[in-house]
Amino acid sequence: MGDSGYISDHEKERLSKFYNSMDEELITSESDFTFDMWSLILGLLNENGKEGKRRLIDVGGGTGRLSRAAFRYGFEVYLTDILPELLNIATAKYSEFEGRTYLLDIFDPKSVDDFIDAHGYFDVVLCLGFVINHTDSLERTETAFFNLVKLMNDKAVLVLDALIRELYMGYPLVIWDRLTNTLIPISTMLKYFKKYGLILKHLHSLEYSYSKPNYHYMDRGIRFFLVKAW
Repeated sequence: MGDSGYISDHEKERLSKFYNSMDEELITSESDFTFDMWSLILGLLNENGKEGKRRLIDVGGGTGRLSRAAFRYGFEVYLTDILPELLNIATAKYSEFEGRTYLLDIFDPKSVDDFIDAHGYFDVVLCLGFVINHTDSLERTETAFFNLVKLMNDKAVLVLDALIRELYMGYPLVIWDRLTNTLIPISTMLKYFKKYGLILKHLHSLEYSYSKPNYHYMDRGIRFFLVKAW
């Protein structure tokens, strides 16, 4: 990571190798999902009185596997990532993303400010797959969190996946799986919510398994559903 707070070219290369080495068919959820993310999002938007065309941004969305369903619910979707090769895969696999992909570094305030100047604010901000943890310091997780909040309009919903320190044996500060992941204490996450004026509406535990020959790894985190307090 560079000293300026954004992801360096070296780190981007490691991320690219990490994600391109994965077979999406081998990524499985160990959680017993008893909720539907889209039903919760639509319910919160309706609760906030948001009507008309709804704009959704998927931050660090990679190949669009998780946000593709948003088109079925009538969202105007913006798929973003720091890796152009992943966005190219998205447009090659899913025609819906043609002309809907953008480069964005959520750890770089200037990248986010420039993006807002060009595209405005959003009704739904997705940051799934523990993107906020893909850094080497707790301070930068807060930078990313603040940048996510900046993308929200006044009645927006933020859906955020985060690796939580207390879910790992020994409460490590950082874990390594071919790239650095900084774990966020639950108390720190709650401080972020309060500091940046967000209300927690729902949360669910997440556990993902990544398997390859002679290799097995598990992510443990929480999916948070948040709205602005004003």
